[in-house]
Amino acid sequence: MLVSTAESMEKQGANTPIEALREIPFFVGTTRTENDSMGGDGSASINFYALGARNVLPLINGRRAFGFSNINAIPISALARTEILDGGVFGTDSAAGAVNFILLNGPGEKPYEGAEIHALYGNTTDSDAHVRQIYLRGGVTGSDGKVSIAASAEYYSRANLFSRDREISRTGDLTNDATGLGLGGVNNNSPTFAGRVSLSGSILPGGGQRILIDLTNNAPTPASYRVFDVPPGTDPSRFNFRAYTPAIPAVEKAMYFVTGRYKLFGDGLQLYGDILYSKTTQDNAISPTPIAFTSTANGLGDVRSSPFNPFSGNTLTSLRYRTVQELGLRESFYDQDYYRYVAGMNGDFDWKDNAFVSRFGYDTGFVYERADKLRTDSGDFTRAGLRNQIRLGIFDPFIGQFAPPVGVAPTYTNGVQTGRRAYDNIAGAQAASYVGHSFSHERDWLGDVKMNAHLFPNWWNGGIDIAGGYEHREVNQKQIPDAVQASGDQLGFTQAPLFKFRQEVDSWFFELGIPLVTASMNIPFVRSLELNISWRREQFSETNLLPVAASPVRRSASFANENPDENFDGSPTVALRYQLNPDLMFRAAWRQSIRPAIFDELFAPVFENFPVLFGVGRTVSLQPPEGVWEGGNPNLIPETTDAYSAGVVWTPKFLPGLTMTVDAYQLFTTNLILDPDSFAQMLVSTGVVDPDGCGLGVVGGSGPGLGIIRFADGAVECIDSGFGNGGKRLVEGLDVTASYELPMERFGTLTFSGGWNHFFSWKAQPGIRSPTTSFLGNYNHRTLPFLPGAVPWNKGFLRGEWEWRGFDFVVTCNYVGDFRDDPSFDSIARAGRRNVPSYVTLDLQLSYEWKKPMAEAAPTYAKDARNIMTTQSDADSSTIWQRLLWGTRVTIGVNNAFDRNPPTVLVAPNDNYDTSLYSIRNRYYYIAFNKKF
Repeated sequence: MLVSTAESMEKQGANTPIEALREIPFFVGTTRTENDSMGGDGSASINFYALGARNVLPLINGRRAFGFSNINAIPISALARTEILDGGVFGTDSAAGAVNFILLNGPGEKPYEGAEIHALYGNTTDSDAHVRQIYLRGGVTGSDGKVSIAASAEYYSRANLFSRDREISRTGDLTNDATGLGLGGVNNNSPTFAGRVSLSGSILPGGGQRILIDLTNNAPTPASYRVFDVPPGTDPSRFNFRAYTPAIPAVEKAMYFVTGRYKLFGDGLQLYGDILYSKTTQDNAISPTPIAFTSTANGLGDVRSSPFNPFSGNTLTSLRYRTVQELGLRESFYDQDYYRYVAGMNGDFDWKDNAFVSRFGYDTGFVYERADKLRTDSGDFTRAGLRNQIRLGIFDPFIGQFAPPVGVAPTYTNGVQTGRRAYDNIAGAQAASYVGHSFSHERDWLGDVKMNAHLFPNWWNGGIDIAGGYEHREVNQKQIPDAVQASGDQLGFTQAPLFKFRQEVDSWFFELGIPLVTASMNIPFVRSLELNISWRREQFSETNLLPVAASPVRRSASFANENPDENFDGSPTVALRYQLNPDLMFRAAWRQSIRPAIFDELFAPVFENFPVLFGVGRTVSLQPPEGVWEGGNPNLIPETTDAYSAGVVWTPKFLPGLTMTVDAYQLFTTNLILDPDSFAQMLVSTGVVDPDGCGLGVVGGSGPGLGIIRFADGAVECIDSGFGNGGKRLVEGLDVTASYELPMERFGTLTFSGGWNHFFSWKAQPGIRSPTTSFLGNYNHRTLPFLPGAVPWNKGFLRGEWEWRGFDFVVTCNYVGDFRDDPSFDSIARAGRRNVPSYVTLDLQLSYEWKKPMAEAAPTYAKDARNIMTTQSDADSSTIWQRLLWGTRVTIGVNNAFDRNPPTVLVAPNDNYDTSLYSIRNRYYYIAFNKKF
């Protein structure tokens, strides 16, 4: 178990929990972080061992976090400590472990007393991406210790950092000609922008694709065009959407926490309650809306009949446009409210002379959570509205990308110029635009009772520990999409489904700790030997609450956490600890966890999507013209992960203050749940054919959709896909941690700490008929039917801290190892795959705290001349200004002191770097003020 306090997080230069957790060596793989600009809503999640966020269980004070699994909603001001747990029985979604956020006055914490104010300002050195944070917290405890109350309030804001503000992300064109850096990537800029058309005629080179020679031209003729993008991906005129988008979106948060404890009958009965509220907003954006008229069904006929069409007959076969000047960015504003209410009671009893039980404890509580999210979308319009504006002759779709959006253009009839008329694309776009409002609501609750006891204290081993309990929880989620987006008539945003869902879970657990050998038994070479066994049973009931007409797929599903391949009923854990001597302890464990399907995986209605897929060999991409039909699959079974670990803990006597741990692990998962895009990619790789036709989506039976539908010439027409169970995954590696504290009599204390993770293996077989692929040391972006993100061989950190006379100096070196880029996006013929180099950053922090002088013994002489020792302190003679300074700490720091750009990843979906491993913020400085009362 790793423990991190709120103070240690701040010593890392972290302003939020996710910024601190990202430094953990085994935090790797694609997940939401503060850098999530592609559709990110301001939330953040945790990913350990690249198993995905669904395999890490967030807890708050030992209970499920529900909506607060968005850890960006947890205030750092309310945190007492964070526990990284890799063993035990936590239930579902914990294959990679659990993260337990202990709040003020939480389990194992002393009552918080006093008050504290903290203020911070930070910014980057080469653009304005400022951070402002202030929090207050305080606590009081009654004189008799019966009542304790603590509270905190925090405000946090972060400004936008745009992709154009960093050299690495200013363009998607990573070819050598564009960057001059020898990267050898492809041009990922968009081929969809105003001024591009396709014309019929087999003699035309490049398949008839044409582009305006001058993109400022608003009076095109057939002679105004040139061949576009031959060979594909090489045209320098492709649209650079990264010149517009944010790399790190703006965020604003206000968070409050109140907790109270009351000992009704001493330690035997304590009542407690918590209230946690977070208000988070994020202003995110993506590039202006792209438009493609490619068939009569989607408006090609209206474009052909436009008075501004300079081509004759049906020569025009497609037209592209992008509303940069008319509507600007597609903006999404997320307004989210999170509430958490906890009420409970617990107690502990100790008996000294009872031969059966010497200690008994209990805890029962009720948790209610509520989460409400409003998403407001702007900068988009409906296809029907735009087609109407084109038919009316108000919107001219033939002008160049940088041509005047309002003006006068020539008109044509069957390719012959007939005159001139005014156009107003701004007015036309605004008339066709809409503002979308989508709502999602979540209501969750749980009730539990837990008990623990120490039995048979007079046995040879001192007795055994047992624990057990029951929990019932319920999750209710509802999404109400904007009417336009639900209809599918929008152009710039993904079609949003309507859903309403309920999950009910009954859970039982049991734990047993048996000391087999103790130190008092004096057995040679065995100081202690302890066996721990635990088991958890969970029964799930999933219900689709939509009316049958709105969602015709199956209404419900139920399952338990059991392994059908091994006939296990429940999730067991077995752990063994063997201490050879006071310096050396060995440990080993096996545990099993499941990852059940969630509501959208089970019941999502069928809808059409257009992902980019890759053919055999991963060298040719394809986008089925009739799309990929995706939907839920109520026949899904849970993923099952067996976790094995073995390690050693070394605390040598000859080097006091040193603790070192080394743990080897293996995580083996079966029945992988694949998302529809990954399942479609697997279908392409295996060539499964659907004889029935497009649009069927998920059907009843053994899996999701039926397969691939092809044209007569063999080209892919569409794919019926969906969520589905795939094959297997194997992850093996080594975790190492070390800490050493060296007190020096005259020069304070030096503390060194570090952590390192090394993967031996990370491979997966996405489907039964698919080959096993190694993802270790690689980055993959959907060219294979799996998406772990980057999996570097090594990741680690080394930290040194020197505390002396109020000064505290912290140096942290962060290391991310190298890995290989996806060859599908590499345009250079190399001897081997392109290597993404290792990445090292240096963080520095210096603080000084004015501390109240310690009391010292001083002689005092009484009238009888006897020497009487009393105590006095420098505080007795201090000035008012000195007293005001006591408890004040001033901190200055810089993260990424050498301003290193993250390494370029050719295949990264946004901003050309892995947003989960690195931050594009680069050099970031901050100054903080903290005052304790």
